[in-house]
Amino acid sequence: MRSFCDALGFLRDAMSERKVSKEFFGAFIVSEIISLYTTLDNEKDALVLAHLILKAKLAACIQIESIQSLYNWKGSVQNAQEWRVLCKSTREKEETLVNFVEANHPYEVPAVFTVQVSFASRSYEEWLRSELV
Repeated sequence: MRSFCDALGFLRDAMSERKVSKEFFGAFIVSEIISLYTTLDNEKDALVLAHLILKAKLAACIQIESIQSLYNWKGSVQNAQEWRVLCKSTREKEETLVNFVEANHPYEVPAVFTVQVSFASRSYEEWLRSELV
C-alpha cells in the first residue's frame, strides 16, 4: 500500500507527464507554489526584506512572525528572538527568490530554504500567479 506522500508524488509525476489533468482535482490542484523561509534578528530588517521581495514581484504574499530560536553558533548554544519570514511564490521564481534573499540578507550564514506545497486551492493558486506577473 502506498503512503499518502507516495500518492502525492505519483499524482504530481502523472500531471507533469500529462497523464492526469488539473481538472481531476476539482477545487484543489497539484500545486506549483513554494514557501521560502528565512529568519532575521529584528522586525525592521524583516519588513525591509519583505518589501524588497514584493516590489521585485518574487513573492505574492509574505508573513512575518516573532519566534524564539535556539541554535549552535561558534561553539555555544544561542537563544534569541528572531523574525520568521515566510514568502509564498512559485517554482518558476524559486531560484531567483533564493538568490535575492541571500544577496539581501544581513546574516553571515542565513537560513534560507524552500518547501514545495503539495496541494492548494485553485482560487488561491490563480491569485498568487496573477500577482507575480
